[in-house]
Amino acid sequence: MRGDVEHVAVRPALGHGSKAQHAAVAIAAAFYHRYATGRGQFIDVAIHDACAQGTEGTVPRFVYTGRNQVRSSPQQLKCADGRFLALVITMLRIANLPRLRELLAPSGLAAELDDPRLDDAAYVKTSEATQQIAAVLGRWAAGRSAEEAFHALQRCNVVCAPNRPPEDLIHDAQCRERGDFVEIEHPELGRSFTYPRYPSIRSEAAWRSGPRAPLLGEHNDAVWRELAGRAAPDRPALADGSEDAGGRG
Repeated sequence: MRGDVEHVAVRPALGHGSKAQHAAVAIAAAFYHRYATGRGQFIDVAIHDACAQGTEGTVPRFVYTGRNQVRSSPQQLKCADGRFLALVITMLRIANLPRLRELLAPSGLAAELDDPRLDDAAYVKTSEATQQIAAVLGRWAAGRSAEEAFHALQRCNVVCAPNRPPEDLIHDAQCRERGDFVEIEHPELGRSFTYPRYPSIRSEAAWRSGPRAPLLGEHNDAVWRELAGRAAPDRPALADGSEDAGGRG
């Protein structure tokens, strides 16, 4: 979706997700229009339209200035434990340089940030300056674990985070504190499984976790009684001898 590495980046949002969002908004607007006017509408949603919208300022920037989008993906710093730290280079302009120099001093790298130009607020905002700082941090991070580097750099206003595989998140201290994972019972199996919790914590519109997703045909009777006022019919046999889940479950 971002194009070839060797070419100009287009930076669309995730196509399928954006397309679904566009469709949901269009459907909601069409329902509102129907309630107001009594007329329905034809909705045409295209993934390319969603991707074009996801480029945000890229298209207007090119149209009005002729400048192409430059890739700005986070730089990956490899740490001593083999893990990587994602560093948002463009945000290094807000880093606390005095604290960074203090942090780097024991490793002998602080002198590399003694460039007098880094005391100029305008220069610190340039790509040259942020790349200069990132190169020093890369050498420093190579001698620390990803977690150690992460917390130390956070204290210096450096926007970064360790790249964690999903299985590590279950044991992450912040995730545990927020209750980001919950146990959902599966009575038919006699055990529970760990699931991601609801996506946000709300004071007035609480989410609930569980029960587990229904089994095939599990709720057929309830659906039939609600929609047709009677129990689900017996399931017809299929060609392979199994039963159709469209009936009683």
